[in-house]
Amino acid sequence: MKKTAMLFLILFVMAGSAFAAEGVEKGDRELAFAGMYYTLTGDMDYSFGNVQVRMGKYFTDKLLLGLAPGLNISDSGNDTTTDFTLELFGAYNFVTNSRTIPYAKASLYQNKTNDIPDDQEFTDYTFLQAGFGVKNFFNEYAALDTSISYGLSVGQGTDSGIIMVLSGISFIF
Repeated sequence: MKKTAMLFLILFVMAGSAFAAEGVEKGDRELAFAGMYYTLTGDMDYSFGNVQVRMGKYFTDKLLLGLAPGLNISDSGNDTTTDFTLELFGAYNFVTNSRTIPYAKASLYQNKTNDIPDDQEFTDYTFLQAGFGVKNFFNEYAALDTSISYGLSVGQGTDSGIIMVLSGISFIF
């Protein structure tokens, strides 16, 4: 019984090590489905829910660049609105050969692409963001991905920030 348990433990460790040696590589692509809840602070004091599809490519073993179209759904009192969003992002993985991959990220996030009020500008809804996250692989090609970021509005005359907590599932192929 002890020999069987020891053999099982050795095989389990070897299987985990074999996966960890692969990790992500230059040329890999990532497709992610994510959802988030975020709060705007400052001039714009609203809360939203968002779903998005994130698509990216690893240009090096550690650098991921991509695009993430999304959909905001908000309810402010009696009014429910739907807005399209767009994010250009980059992520730098601190390690590539592990089941857990911590990363830093930066992005240009457009919070609202349609129905901009007449008294506001497109840039009032544009944010430069920075943050960090962790991917936890549960098999060779799929990971749970959670990140947090903070962004500042690039619009002139606005004093707004955005805090985003994003959680979803990523597929590497």
